[in-house]
Amino acid sequence: NLTDLLYLDLSENRLESLPPQMRRLVHLQTLVLNGNPLLHAQLRQLPAMTALQTLHLRSTQRTQSNLPTSLEAKLAEDILNTMFDTSYSKQVINEGEEPENFFWVGIGAQKPYDDDAEYMKHTRLFRCSNEKGYFAVTEKCSDFCQDDLADDDIMLLDNGQEVYMWVGTQTSQVEIKLSLKACQV
Repeated sequence: NLTDLLYLDLSENRLESLPPQMRRLVHLQTLVLNGNPLLHAQLRQLPAMTALQTLHLRSTQRTQSNLPTSLEAKLAEDILNTMFDTSYSKQVINEGEEPENFFWVGIGAQKPYDDDAEYMKHTRLFRCSNEKGYFAVTEKCSDFCQDDLADDDIMLLDNGQEVYMWVGTQTSQVEIKLSLKACQV
C-alpha cells in the first residue's frame, strides 16, 4: 500500500506543483524534490505530511524567477519552522560549509565497518529497465559500487531483510511503477 511509503524520490520529474494525493502519504519520512520547478506557495502543502523528517530541495528551479541562494535557504528555513515546533533544535548550514565530521557527530561517531556481517553475504543489486521494449529485472555483478547506478534505470538493493530502491534521474514513470511492484515480490 503506497500510503505506507516512507521514502519518495521525485527528483527531476518536471513537477510544477505537488499532487494533492501526496497528503495521503501520512507515513512519508523522506521526500526528495531536487530539480523540480516548484514554487514557494506549492511547498506550503508539506506541513500536512506530519511524519516528514527530511526534505531535499537542491537545485529546485523556479518558474517565475531564479532565487538567490540566500532566499532559497530562507524558504527551506520557513518550511522547517512551519513543519516542526520550537522544541526541536534547528541549524542552518550552507552546502559546502559543513563542519568537519558533521555527519558522524550527528549520528554518534563513525563505527568500524562490519566486513563479515551476515547481510554482506546475501546483498544483491538488481537493475530494473525497459530499454529492450519490455520490463526486466536483472541481477548486476556481485562486486558492485556506486558507479554501477544508471541514471536511466532503477536499481534495487536486496540484503535479505530489506529492499532499497534507487531511482535514476532519467527514469520513466512506467519503470517506477513496475519497479515498485517488483519490490513487493
